Amino acid sequence: MKSKKLWILVAILGIVCGIYAIQFRTNLVASEKTSNTKAIEANPDDPNIYRSRGNAHYDRGNYDKAITDFTKAIELNPEDRDAYLWRALAYKRKDDIVKAISDHTKVIEINPKDSSGYLYRGMTYEVLAYTSGGKNHYDKAIADYTKAIELNPDVAPYIYIHRGTLYFNRGSAFATIHDYDLAIIDCTKAIELEPKSAELDPKSAKRYNIRGRAYSIKGQRDKAITDFTKAIELDPKYADAYFYRGLTYCVGIGDYDKAREDIRKAQSLGKKVDPKVLKDIREASQAASYFTLGSHKDDVLKVQGTPDSINRYTALGHEVWRYGFSTVDFSIRNNRVVEWSNYGNLKIKLEPGRNVTTTKAPRQGHISCIVWTEDHRIAMIGTKLVREGDIIDGVTVVKIRMDRIEFEKDGKRWTQKEGDAPDPAWR
Repeated sequence: MKSKKLWILVAILGIVCGIYAIQFRTNLVASEKTSNTKAIEANPDDPNIYRSRGNAHYDRGNYDKAITDFTKAIELNPEDRDAYLWRALAYKRKDDIVKAISDHTKVIEINPKDSSGYLYRGMTYEVLAYTSGGKNHYDKAIADYTKAIELNPDVAPYIYIHRGTLYFNRGSAFATIHDYDLAIIDCTKAIELEPKSAELDPKSAKRYNIRGRAYSIKGQRDKAITDFTKAIELDPKYADAYFYRGLTYCVGIGDYDKAREDIRKAQSLGKKVDPKVLKDIREASQAASYFTLGSHKDDVLKVQGTPDSINRYTALGHEVWRYGFSTVDFSIRNNRVVEWSNYGNLKIKLEPGRNVTTTKAPRQGHISCIVWTEDHRIAMIGTKLVREGDIIDGVTVVKIRMDRIEFEKDGKRWTQKEGDAPDPAWR
């Protein structure tokens, strides 16, 4: 009971101290503003006093009054770099981005060697890039950040993550894949330059998250997972890191249980997730238990595992994987399943909807393709490579022509073109 009372007293003390701190800051700013007003009355031509009072207005959120004082300071001293800088920040607070950029440009003109002018103007162009979507604003922000790094390498870690984020978002907006490489370079640089003491700072998590997203888009899934995990270690409440790690588990790795777990964790942390995302993960999980016509080679590998043997027929445009007595035939052109021969061990499923085509499983006697030259006359019947004179399923290959094959069985002869339905004699 005593322990509980002690904790209550500590909590009350903390609240009281917080209130006094806020009141102290408010009184301090008010006192400073009053003091500056009196100083202006005594020295109406001193630009420094107007700028000081403008800062007091800015701190209290009175941006219009702050702008008025900064403007007066500039009138009295047109080379007052700080007045331009603070007026630009006040304009930005009021979403008057054009005037903010104009003032930041003036700061640069007054002192071209001052990195902060480029830094703040870059941040303002960044706002324009995200609100208007214009590529030129991305380019201008990146150029300003680059100049700021050149002038002041000491602030590089902070600027690198800003520039890296811009590269990433420009890549996403305009499908420029090279920007993802630049984003990875900048985020890596920001991480390398960060002092060891900041590695535990939750704010550092963004660097790993952005780099992880770039890795994921580039197809480097393992590196992406590592970065998302590091971001989560730094900030266990980082919803975006959970969300994008979940997407990477789903799309890149095929671990749908972990994907669902991460997406739901992101939701619990306040991330708004389109219900279609979880639906797609569920459908992908179901589809991962089988393959069908049109499935990619990678999907077959996940479902069936490594084949016992692989035979590639480049001239015919086919590759055949063998699992025991069963075979799966792929088109070399797109690495997708075109047919199979199943002796019971293939995990195949045909169902209505997007997983099925009108083509059925390979039929006995089906001519997949014909390769005919003066020197070579070969064909693919089902999943078997044949030449003239070969016997397949009791049928003799009599003659291979450019567009058809002549067969014979039990005294019956017939001609069949590529793609024709097999003659009943095959059965």
